[in-house]
Amino acid sequence: MERGKKMRIAVIIFLLFSNTLAHAKLFRYVDPATGSTIFSNMPIQKKGSERSAKGRSSFNKYSSTRSGAAFPSVSLQTQRFRDMDRRKILQEELDIEKKTLRIVMANGAGTDTVHRHRMNVDALEREIRNVK
Repeated sequence: MERGKKMRIAVIIFLLFSNTLAHAKLFRYVDPATGSTIFSNMPIQKKGSERSAKGRSSFNKYSSTRSGAAFPSVSLQTQRFRDMDRRKILQEELDIEKKTLRIVMANGAGTDTVHRHRMNVDALEREIRNVK
């Protein structure tokens, strides 16, 4: 056999076997509290459910709400200082973004660029409103 024909046969055999290795089940879970979607190769146990037959616990590592002794906490005063710092940083970013938007609009930039900067301004204003 010529070398090119051997190579084609090897590639075909590889492709036939590699396709079967990539097959896997896919499970989708929508968290009713947050609405976020989680995809996994294993079924996700709901809170309060019993252990599955394979012995996996019902702990959901994707949960965004955690509490208890192992969860770190800070004093109220420390958190207030962090919130003040966050507000200051966000305000500085907002001022820069507004200035950039004015410059972009004055230079006649494309609508995509102007839209992106307006969206950034809106997002920063939203974040500032959400700071405690």
